Amino acid sequence: MSVFKLCFAWLAACSLRCAGANCELPNGFKKTECGSANATLGLQCCTSREACIEVEDTDGVIHGECSAARSLDGHKAVHVVLIPLIGFVTSTLAAVYMVRYLMVKSSRVTQLCLAQLCLSWPLYLTMYSPMGFYAVFLSVLTSYCCLWKGAIGWLYRAVWIMQIFNVIAYFGAYEAFHVPLFGLSGAYSGESSVRFINSETVCSSYYGEYFQLLDLERTTAKEANPAVFHYGLCSVGWLGFAQVMWMLQGLHWAVTCGVCMPVLTKVDPAVDTNFADLKVAP
Repeated sequence: MSVFKLCFAWLAACSLRCAGANCELPNGFKKTECGSANATLGLQCCTSREACIEVEDTDGVIHGECSAARSLDGHKAVHVVLIPLIGFVTSTLAAVYMVRYLMVKSSRVTQLCLAQLCLSWPLYLTMYSPMGFYAVFLSVLTSYCCLWKGAIGWLYRAVWIMQIFNVIAYFGAYEAFHVPLFGLSGAYSGESSVRFINSETVCSSYYGEYFQLLDLERTTAKEANPAVFHYGLCSVGWLGFAQVMWMLQGLHWAVTCGVCMPVLTKVDPAVDTNFADLKVAP
């Protein structure tokens, strides 16, 4: 009888080891296998809330590591996939509407606002995606208002003031110009006027560390650069490009604001609106 119990215990232990080696739990649920048995840490088993990250070293051995941060779910899926997708669709629909209904061939304001939509797409791939959606709203509103005859007089001024504050949102308050309101802006004397935060750490935190490289990818992977800590939308190259586009958008809104001024600041724009005012002198 004791021999039978010993054999049974041995078979049970073997089955558990085999199940563990195949990432299969006693209840039959199988985790995702990651890496290889020849790796330093052996074969890894990833849960459904973890992503399997595999790299190849100089000897051709596949190493794996399970990472919860690299699992594209929850708010990470919203920020990385859904917000850019919705933003691109919204900008495209707004551009189509402006081309078809807002006299894009004759109105310089519509042309400028359409160009603004083309410049704003990088915002959807940063932590400043709300500015991209606001650019769509203000572009359509500005184009429509500059072509609208018969509206309430204060509406034209309101749209022009919204453009002014939008320019300030891009570049921040300027101490010598916005006194005494500078102290209410949240800015500090001597700091950079550009409001875009070009920081890999801040970007990585916004995306839930999704674009942060693992130590395995930085030190074990073949030809890996250990000095690089982030990739994708939090890489140095992308953040620099997005910051340049941010400044171009601010300058573009400043030009649009100046072109709109002859119409939106008239004494009575509702009755004294001429499309010729929207032409840029050759």
